Amino acid sequence: MTQSDSGRGRSSNDNNGDNANATLQTKIQRLLLSLYETTEIIKKWPDSPSDETHKETTSELIESMHEIVRSLKRVEDETIRLGGKGNASVKNEASKGDNNNHGNSE
Repeated sequence: MTQSDSGRGRSSNDNNGDNANATLQTKIQRLLLSLYETTEIIKKWPDSPSDETHKETTSELIESMHEIVRSLKRVEDETIRLGGKGNASVKNEASKGDNNNHGNSE
């Protein structure tokens, strides 16, 4: 392999890494959007006891929660595809974050 061939290979790998990161970033952004939309539904939850209003809002909330689950699954799949360790690493990182954030308020 020539030096120029080697350079092209690295460039291609770098581009693939950039594309993979962009894909993961897009999936995380969609997840965050789904979470935001769900919180907006909850904020606007009607106080009225109307059965029809309650039914519509509940259906909207359930669909929004399903979208969150789908988005989480896409992020998880992409993370695993990129070499993540799956649920075990996520749980370990989450518990580290919990231990580091005790006493901190946002």
